[in-house]
Amino acid sequence: MEHKGKKSLQPEAYDTDEQDKAGLQFLEAYMVNKKAVFTGMVAFLALLFAGCGAPQESGTATIEGTVVNTCGVPQPYVIVFITGHEPVITDSQGHFAVEGVSAPYDLVINGAHLYSEDYGRTALLVYQGLTRTDPLLTAAFYGEEGCVTHRVSGAITPEQASSDYRNGAGIVAGKAMAAGEFSYDASPSYSLELSHDPGDTQASLFAMQWRRDTSSRDAVEYLGYARKQITLGEDESLSEDLVLEGELESLPVQVTLAGEAPFTSMSISQFVSVDGENLGIITAEIRDSDAAAAGGVYNFVAPQAEGIAPLMAARGGYGDGLGPGSVGGASLAGVEGGVLFWQRLEPGATSLEMAIPELVVPITPLNGAWLADPSSTRFAWSGPEGAIYDVFFGLEDAYLSVEVITTSRSLTLPDLSELGISYDREDVLFWEIYAMGGEGAPASVDEVAGDSVRTFIVDSRQGVPLTSQGYYFSVYAGDFGVGSPGED
Repeated sequence: MEHKGKKSLQPEAYDTDEQDKAGLQFLEAYMVNKKAVFTGMVAFLALLFAGCGAPQESGTATIEGTVVNTCGVPQPYVIVFITGHEPVITDSQGHFAVEGVSAPYDLVINGAHLYSEDYGRTALLVYQGLTRTDPLLTAAFYGEEGCVTHRVSGAITPEQASSDYRNGAGIVAGKAMAAGEFSYDASPSYSLELSHDPGDTQASLFAMQWRRDTSSRDAVEYLGYARKQITLGEDESLSEDLVLEGELESLPVQVTLAGEAPFTSMSISQFVSVDGENLGIITAEIRDSDAAAAGGVYNFVAPQAEGIAPLMAARGGYGDGLGPGSVGGASLAGVEGGVLFWQRLEPGATSLEMAIPELVVPITPLNGAWLADPSSTRFAWSGPEGAIYDVFFGLEDAYLSVEVITTSRSLTLPDLSELGISYDREDVLFWEIYAMGGEGAPASVDEVAGDSVRTFIVDSRQGVPLTSQGYYFSVYAGDFGVGSPGED
């Protein structure tokens, strides 16, 4: 069965010069092919259900929150539902209030999604186990608007004589980043497109140059760099030439992967980190057969200067869609998983040990199971403790999707009967598990319901490591049916 929206973190074959990409292609763009948000009838019902003020019970509170899109723009007229209460709708500034709420509570946003590309015409995003009374809820919406786009381009000098030399350039503004790698096959020019929040008017521009091995195409010598602060004005296109006057040290680095995992594919790449920001510039990459031959030990030549350091990112694929096997005795039938994990080197460090995180593996229901009542079925999986899990449920025909954000490694589907939605009599559904963790990652659902989470959403859409150390999983957990096999 084909799942067109399903993403993969699997390594790909190393490209030719003409196919070299600007960034690592193991995370596909998130939140695309958006569909309708919600129908006028549901909005009308929500307005009818919106309750008037009433005395609050002891131990309860009023939840006053705001819904924004991934550009940070408040979202008006969005239905918000806290289980056990009547639905409400956000005002023109994206604000809402629900009285008499006991913590912890589950909150549902209609017409919204976060990570999955498979969301349906009726898409419901659930924050599970909230306790804060002032949640700032980030979600993606159909026809999302509000980001500002700038294209920055120019020449990088000094020029070199052949394609054995490479340029890389990147730009950071607020929570947004864009980067690319450029050769000398045609010209030493660069061009970057950046979509960012409307309030971001200052950006950091960076460029570097290196010489690479003609056989491995990995960096062997770093030649120079440039940094520049620019202002993002009303003009959508900016011209900025960059002169590589800063000196870069070329530092031999050995990376060791600690731990065992049944990866059916494996690679490790070297990114560049500038002033604590991880740019999508890759200067070296070891893939598949070369990675296996390395026996878990990888050698790189890394760039180093004040504020500039290498960041190593490893990725592996597992599951019976890639090859036979199991994890901890759990079957991988119908499972296709990928993990990206990364770590930045300390200044001057010449070695790094990276630990493989505990793999995310679905436990129950098994792929292909038929459930009499999915709302009473417990979905369970293994994975790192302390991770944030985004668990997605969808119909094959993309009619209904439910996405649950949780810190638990098991859950039951939320009761949506107040919205007129049940899980009965659907045919075949599927579920996916996304997980993230590490330094700087949200440690609770309350932290996800805050401004800091937008950094992870924005960065992960661009396919780059997020922080100084962490991991990200994308796992297709399998299919299940509702009712009995063969029922009409």
